[in-house]
Amino acid sequence: MATSVRKRRRFSAQLKARVALEVVREQKTIAQLAGQYQVHPNQISEWWKQLPHGAEELFAGGLAMAVHKVALPRPDGPNHSIQTREETSLWSA
Repeated sequence: MATSVRKRRRFSAQLKARVALEVVREQKTIAQLAGQYQVHPNQISEWWKQLPHGAEELFAGGLAMAVHKVALPRPDGPNHSIQTREETSLWSA
């Protein structure tokens, strides 16, 4: 009996973050996202569970240095323009 060996798939951090954030938005179910991204639903659940830990590192400065440009909404409200991190100095007054 011949069995084929499947190579392990590797997912980028960008894809994991995108999928986990889509779970948070609650616009699609995990099953719908699994079909869209061709990933097992359990894998998406794991990425979603890991999201808070990654967010803590981001705000603690661990990942912030690796991110050169991040779109940040202005604190005045959602209808204001988006600034990049390089354009703002923490919205200093």
